[in-house]
Amino acid sequence: MFRPASMPNSPCIPMAVDQSSLGIAYGFSLASIVAIMAIMVYVAHQKYRNLKSSLFLLFYREGVLYFLCLSDLKFLSTLYCQLACSYIFGGGPNEI
Repeated sequence: MFRPASMPNSPCIPMAVDQSSLGIAYGFSLASIVAIMAIMVYVAHQKYRNLKSSLFLLFYREGVLYFLCLSDLKFLSTLYCQLACSYIFGGGPNEI
C-alpha cells in the first residue's frame, strides 16, 4: 500500500512494511556471503595446502579479509534496515 506524497515530484511512500520479511531476505543474503567464504577457504586449503608461495598467501589472506569486510557490511546493513523500519513504522506491519 502506498499513500500520496506530501511534497510534489517526490516518490511514493509505503504505508506498511513487513519487517520480518525484510530481515529474512537480508539474513539469506548474509548467509550466502558466509557460505561463499567458507567454500573458498575450504577449496584453497585442500588444493593449495603444500604451496608456500608468499604471493599466494597474500592473495589468500586479502581475499578472506575482503569477504569478512563484506559480511560485516551486510550485517550492519541488515541491522540498519531493521532499526530504521522499527523507528519509521513502529515495528512490524503498521499503518502510518
